[in-house]
Amino acid sequence: VSIVDEKTAIDDNFGGQSKLYSAYYLVYIRKTEIEKIMAPIKNEDIPSHLRDYYQEWKSQHNGLPPNIYLQILNEKAYGNSIKMNGQITPDLQSLETPIKTPVNIKFKDLLPEFKRRAGINPESDAVLWTLGPSGFPSRQISPECNINQHFRSSSKMFVTENNQELKSIKLEDARPFIISFYDPKASDSLRFIKFVVLTVKSNFVPLEKEVRSILNINDDSVKLNAYYCRSKDKIQEINTESTIDELKATNGMIVFQLPPNHETTYTIPTEKLEENDNSVKLYRSINLIPELKAETY
Repeated sequence: VSIVDEKTAIDDNFGGQSKLYSAYYLVYIRKTEIEKIMAPIKNEDIPSHLRDYYQEWKSQHNGLPPNIYLQILNEKAYGNSIKMNGQITPDLQSLETPIKTPVNIKFKDLLPEFKRRAGINPESDAVLWTLGPSGFPSRQISPECNINQHFRSSSKMFVTENNQELKSIKLEDARPFIISFYDPKASDSLRFIKFVVLTVKSNFVPLEKEVRSILNINDDSVKLNAYYCRSKDKIQEINTESTIDELKATNGMIVFQLPPNHETTYTIPTEKLEENDNSVKLYRSINLIPELKAETY
């Protein structure tokens, strides 16, 4: 007997046409426990991630086109993640069940279902995005691509409504960002504002003005501080006149904040959690912006 890694123990001993060996278990059972141990296994007794793994594995080995599961995220999912966790987390979830789909069809074949899951008007155009390692929207997906050109296994995809401004941006120049507002004194310190797509030559001056307008900050002398969040641990203060290209920014989150010790009042659009979400955070500690920490109860 020798120690081996998990892949060797499980995948390499699962059997198959190219394998000359399979794994076996020798199990001793007390006679008094036979009925309990050998009772039929119910589907709900098996963890969901194992059921998904089995279905995916089976689809890849039955001679038919393999299937994967796509979880569809929308702006609401990002707003919920920020509200409940105080940040964007890679494991953000949608309340919608994942879509089971073959990998050899085009994204455009499932656009009506993508739009339905994302809450987008059926008559409107939709834009599809992959997610980066930190959970932020990353690369725009062409609907003409096959699903397996972007996803080889079960994954998450961000879907948002298209608009005239986005239609004018070339695919290779598009840089997606989550926009949020940070107030360490508020009960919900970090708040989702909107999702935007900028170009490599864009700066953040028009966006800062738009956020001030959304927050109803009428004092023209007030200039919001801005921070670029690449991931949970990579946050830097930025000059709003800097361009995306100068920052070498590809995606992430832009966080705006009032200057320290400033008493300017503002109002923020009402944000609600999904109706079926019963998650309750009793305590949350946010250390998003350097030197500023908000603790909320």
